[in-house]
Amino acid sequence: MNMSGQWSAVREDLRSQWQASARVRLGGWAILGILSIYGVLLAQDHADARRVELKQLEGELSRLRSLAREKVWPERAAEAERLSQALSSMAWSERDIGLTEAALQDWLRTVPARLGLKTRELSIARVESGKTDAGAAPAATAGSSDIVQALPPGHVLLRARISFDAPQRAALMVFLAECARSDRSLVVERFLMRGQPAFAEIDLRVLARVQETG
Repeated sequence: MNMSGQWSAVREDLRSQWQASARVRLGGWAILGILSIYGVLLAQDHADARRVELKQLEGELSRLRSLAREKVWPERAAEAERLSQALSSMAWSERDIGLTEAALQDWLRTVPARLGLKTRELSIARVESGKTDAGAAPAATAGSSDIVQALPPGHVLLRARISFDAPQRAALMVFLAECARSDRSLVVERFLMRGQPAFAEIDLRVLARVQETG
């Protein structure tokens, strides 16, 4: 018997059992019913997933439309631009950063000398994000690192440390006042005075602008 004949015999046998046995028919209909229910459940799960996805997309679209109508963001952008311009106007700025550092150093030597303060040591360093100054106080270093990340483009942060031998307290107060009154950025981060003979040390944070070269 060939393959076609075998399949014909199987079909005839199944048909005979289907017609002769109510139990076989009941079982067959039960299987078809289960498969139908399973198919319906799968389709329903897929439809539910699509509805959830669509609802999420609609919510995101609604949020974006609300932001597009919101006037706060342009106002915040304008405020940020004004702050950036204000910072830039306070920055130390020469033709290049080397000349800027030289101008700062000259100011930090000239003003104390005029007040009768004897400078022991003066150092200026650029502060880079992620790098720390081994001689700086930990709190000042962490704060400067955060400020570096928030600087407007084209600006760098400098840290100056100046120390004085046997300073007069009145002269020191005048020097600190000169720093505060300066039109250009000079922020006192740390002030230390101790010892006999007296010794004073001041850490300053300075904003500088980097000039673009053509």
